[in-house]
Amino acid sequence: MDGLLEDFLTEARDTLAQLEADLLALARQPLSAPLRTDIFQALRTLKTTSAFVGLRRVSRAAAAGESLAVRLRSGAVPVTPRAVRELGELAHAISAAVAAAARTGSDARFDLPSAVAGVTALQPAAEAPLAAAVRGSSLFGLRAVRLVSRPLRNAVSRLDALAESSAASLGAARDQLTG
Repeated sequence: MDGLLEDFLTEARDTLAQLEADLLALARQPLSAPLRTDIFQALRTLKTTSAFVGLRRVSRAAAAGESLAVRLRSGAVPVTPRAVRELGELAHAISAAVAAAARTGSDARFDLPSAVAGVTALQPAAEAPLAAAVRGSSLFGLRAVRLVSRPLRNAVSRLDALAESSAASLGAARDQLTG
């Protein structure tokens, strides 16, 4: 096993231990914004570092937890005993996968669908990451995926308008400098 993976495993164990402690505290203090932020950051850290060392299944599981943590943090999904329990079960599954990776150097046997089933069930269907429909976008002639969620569609529209405005402003500034 290489040193990078060993370092990750050590850090992951520490992060997971703190995550489980934070989840227990969140069950007692569901309105605690700092705890919700710490849980989100722990899952994001696990997602990115596990992907970096090649543990793709662990990364995808942490990404599913991170997605729920984002919604808990924003208040879009309430902190309920079930939400805390599902995140705890996900953390336990990730811990088991990290332990297996310590023995084998791989997360190939990690049962990703079972690990993420609980946290994904708590996320509204309207918040699904991508819709099947695709629409043309005026943003530099690229095609953009139409998102199901109205707030996300509105945000994309605002970004398109901002990008077009910025491009027009840059063009005008270039014309002034060269003309």
